[in-house]
Amino acid sequence: MRNFCRIAKKMNREIYSISELTADIKNLLEENFPFVWVSGEISNFHTPISGHFYFTLKDEKTQIRAVMFRGQNRSLKFKPQDGMEITGLGRITVYEPRGNYQIIFEYLEPKGPVLNN
Repeated sequence: MRNFCRIAKKMNREIYSISELTADIKNLLEENFPFVWVSGEISNFHTPISGHFYFTLKDEKTQIRAVMFRGQNRSLKFKPQDGMEITGLGRITVYEPRGNYQIIFEYLEPKGPVLNN
């Protein structure tokens, strides 16, 4: 603890508001991951009245929140559903009001055969 106190005293004490810190994190993510291809399994899929798709994309170790806005999902040739494995192209961003990072998909395709389309 003493070492930490000595280090802290030597550091520049720039204090961020939560909004400033979140905005800086958002800028870092968006600059470093403008578009990424990812694959995983859909869970918690739902479509509110807006027509946007909201879901979680997961693998065996972790998960990320995901959204595909109505303008992009209209061109899909399949209906995403829970348990479906997909590959997609999206942008990483931060939903600032909650400080959650997420991926906004521009394109999705199923991995393997599509059932019940």
